[in-house]
Amino acid sequence: MPDNFKKQSWISVLVLSSITFGIYIPFWYKKIKKVTDTFPQDKKLNNTFITVLMIVSFLIPFFSITITTTVNGVENVFTTNFYGIGTILNILRALLIIFLSFNLRSILQSQYNVNLNPVLTFFLGPVFLQYKINSLIEKTSTQHANQ
Repeated sequence: MPDNFKKQSWISVLVLSSITFGIYIPFWYKKIKKVTDTFPQDKKLNNTFITVLMIVSFLIPFFSITITTTVNGVENVFTTNFYGIGTILNILRALLIIFLSFNLRSILQSQYNVNLNPVLTFFLGPVFLQYKINSLIEKTSTQHANQ
């Protein structure tokens, strides 16, 4: 049951993801993967996708810098987004997060026989899933208390 999951505020997932510019998200998936790997089902979070997400998340800041300076009325622009690499990396990160979120959604649904909203999974990803994991933890703890 969800006893193996550690309760974490969904707000902390949101804040940590924001202040680290998304670098926290692959670490969150790694933490969740450790628990879901103990489940008896065949569905697992793909470690390769998590690793690629981690690498992409670390590379994005280096390929997304644009600095504009004006000296003596001449505007100088410095950018590291060569050939749109930063944009491509951002799209790849978004697709990986969506894929991993739906993968985790499927794992949770089959393990706990719950229905998780696909729209909220798509738009809120790890934040929504952490909220639902917390709900599962609370549900289990109240069931144990009632026994």
